[in-house]
Amino acid sequence: MTRIAKADVHAALDRVGKHIKDAAGNGGVTSRAEIEANVKTLSGTEAQLTDRFFRFIDHRDHKPGARITGADVDRAVAYAKRQLISDYDVNQNGLSKSEVAKMSVTGQLAVKLAAEIKGVVAPTPSASSGALAQAFATAAKDTYYVSESDSQPTFITTKLPTGALNAASVYGSFKDVLAKSFDEPTGDLSAYTFEAADKRFLGEVAKDYADPTLDSSYHAYGKGFERLQKVVDDNLKDVVAIRVGPKDTDGSLATDRGAYQYLVVGKTKDNKLAGVIFESVET
Repeated sequence: MTRIAKADVHAALDRVGKHIKDAAGNGGVTSRAEIEANVKTLSGTEAQLTDRFFRFIDHRDHKPGARITGADVDRAVAYAKRQLISDYDVNQNGLSKSEVAKMSVTGQLAVKLAAEIKGVVAPTPSASSGALAQAFATAAKDTYYVSESDSQPTFITTKLPTGALNAASVYGSFKDVLAKSFDEPTGDLSAYTFEAADKRFLGEVAKDYADPTLDSSYHAYGKGFERLQKVVDDNLKDVVAIRVGPKDTDGSLATDRGAYQYLVVGKTKDNKLAGVIFESVET
């Protein structure tokens, strides 16, 4: 089984850090508009990681949405090398598939980019097994939720919570998944909260994307969300949808504060909790 050296993943982070600093030009600070222009010059994993790492830095700034300096980038790269990468190499012998599986999304993207640069196969975490996981993966193929950073719906599952199945119990059941999605390696979600969403949210997205004034890519994604809604309808009951993101000063879900996660899940036929998660970036 292929392992990948931490040094190679650290180099991948240095590379995206340089992209972010270079986007600033002579001004010394990088704005959201500047990084968006920079990302358009990149492709694939490198573009994904550069965009996500900029948001990772912005989220940890004392004023989310503020411009990012070179010093901010350097601090974030050092933190990410330590907390998102090195701490997972338990045996100090390179990153294995099981170690990568425990990483945040940003960490996993850094591993993937490092592998692509080295021309090796990344130690990719195994996909969830089972017919339902495959059904969701097939439905989500080439399908993205469009926001400031497009996101492909991903299958998630866990044990069924005791008691009522509602927004609060879904949030509690998937805290580990959410911590990875928000790049919180300690699992601390105290800065986040949730609200209920339309349980047929996938179908509503499909309708929105069918708008004839939108371009063909939206129409294709809309068909994917139709497929996802059908998988939910055919396989899940007691469906719950939630939106998770930064907490406002009054404890409610804040608006336009960066990355949000949507979860649409329900009870499976073998009494598990399963569904999909995807991201919306709103600033």
